[in-house]
Amino acid sequence: MVNTTQDITIVNDTDGHGGLFINAHGEIYLAESAGKDIKYPSDATSGTIVGVGLSQSSGAFVDQCDNIYVTDIAQHRIAKCSDNSCYQH
Repeated sequence: MVNTTQDITIVNDTDGHGGLFINAHGEIYLAESAGKDIKYPSDATSGTIVGVGLSQSSGAFVDQCDNIYVTDIAQHRIAKCSDNSCYQH
């Protein structure tokens, strides 16, 4: 929306926000503080869980190969997620 003062709700159903990343394709990656990481494609009305096995996500980053890196502050680690699975780093 251009030249408007109206707010737009993009994500309305979360368990607490931990971090947010938007890639070049307009896809939204939301790291929830409850340990779920969700991908919202640019044309979607709902998201898909992309990270599993996390405790308390606090940030998200997506590289050029669509690997998702999530900080998990409860487990003191960074997880690399791809194809719906996460690997500890």
